[in-house]
Amino acid sequence: MTVMRTLTAHQSDNRATIFLEGEIDLDTAANVTAAVRNCLSHGVVHVDVDLARLTFCDLSGLNAFLTASWALDAGGGRLRLRHPSPAVHRIFDLTNTVFLFDHAGAGPLRSLQPKGDEPPPPTPRGAAASGGQ
Repeated sequence: MTVMRTLTAHQSDNRATIFLEGEIDLDTAANVTAAVRNCLSHGVVHVDVDLARLTFCDLSGLNAFLTASWALDAGGGRLRLRHPSPAVHRIFDLTNTVFLFDHAGAGPLRSLQPKGDEPPPPTPRGAAASGGQ
């Protein structure tokens, strides 16, 4: 059985943060939808979802986030996903849904894998380039 824990912290009348921990898959994706519905039922329309402790997300989780985003948009709000791990970021990158990430909280919104003629991301200052091929 897959385990995912959620904790919702209301920061103001119309903003909340949902902290997720564990894995989102077919068995647990409904927990995300329920947490967002709970926010909406309390008049919260701006929801941040902290993904820092999320270790896995499949297409069920992606669907839950898209559904939540649409519901919040319809209510005049916004869903922002923050702090994804590279593994979680990858599913959003592959499905071209990185628009859900908060620009400030998710880091640069660029592909993890260079595509076509796109240059690779720059190497941070002071980091040695690895060329071991």
